[in-house]
Amino acid sequence: MSLTDSADSGISFEGSGFPRAGSADAAGLNSGGGPFSGLSGLLGGANPLGVAAAGGGLLANILHGNQTDPNETALQGQAGALAGEGSQLTSEGHGLQQYLTQGTLPPALQAKVEQDTQANKARLLQNAGATGSSANPAQNSALTQDLAAADRSGTIEAGDYEAKLAQVGQQMITQGLQATGLSSQLYESLYKYDQQQNSDLMSSIAGFAKALAPIALAPAGV
Repeated sequence: MSLTDSADSGISFEGSGFPRAGSADAAGLNSGGGPFSGLSGLLGGANPLGVAAAGGGLLANILHGNQTDPNETALQGQAGALAGEGSQLTSEGHGLQQYLTQGTLPPALQAKVEQDTQANKARLLQNAGATGSSANPAQNSALTQDLAAADRSGTIEAGDYEAKLAQVGQQMITQGLQATGLSSQLYESLYKYDQQQNSDLMSSIAGFAKALAPIALAPAGV
């Protein structure tokens, strides 16, 4: 029993969009004409393998572009952390250098300098009394000079602390600039990576368009 014989099989193709066997439309379909003639040109005469390859490359680049590279995410996190660390180190370094330029000290160090100075003066007064000299600076010129020297020692001690703080501050600034530079290098690398991805995608689009050109130009039925 033949499926083309609707009378024998009871199966009808009326309204299905397919031509009846033996009809003129069916003959046109078999010969490459009719509404399906463009399909033969697409699959036969326009290098379907080239189209498939170009389309596959385009799809791969699109899918790759939509994916997040774990390494890229990690580098972005490191770049951000380095930028923050560099900014903090630089700011704190400048703050430490200001103690030298302004001639001041942090409260704790300033208190230590004052305590050391007062301890030196107390020792001088005690020594003056122990040797039988007057412990009154107004009546003891030598004691007056020693007490003034104790004050100068306190000033020198404070200046030494200020210089050390400025030195530490400069080291922190240097480290901060290095961290900022590393952060910039990472961001530059990530930018170049993104640019390369965009370049690959545009190349794939151009290749796919080039592969489609023969299809658009192919005459129907070829």
